[in-house]
Amino acid sequence: MRLKTVDGDVYFNSHLVSHVHLSSDRSLLTIHFVNGSAYGASTETQVETEAVAEFLHQLSDEKSGFVASGSELLNLRSALWVAIPDEGPMQIRSSDNRTRNFSVNDHERVRTFMSE
Repeated sequence: MRLKTVDGDVYFNSHLVSHVHLSSDRSLLTIHFVNGSAYGASTETQVETEAVAEFLHQLSDEKSGFVASGSELLNLRSALWVAIPDEGPMQIRSSDNRTRNFSVNDHERVRTFMSE
């Protein structure tokens, strides 16, 4: 997966990305990795904003393995476990020892993805 920056392209191994977070003021995209490190990308210029939007579009693709909740995308491929109840929010445990609740409406899509 590629993110264009003003300095050039940055490539990420998607299976090593734990989650991606866009700040509340949308000025910074932070990519968190399974080992605990992070990479930040600014959205101060129009070029950076468009590049981040394209990157987020890639991640939101149905087959990417990422699920969105608010300003955060979580990588199902890097999750330690995923609990999908018949009703209510899913619980996703990531390698940073956090369990997040996601109110994703399409549980069946996640079940299918996780069973592949």
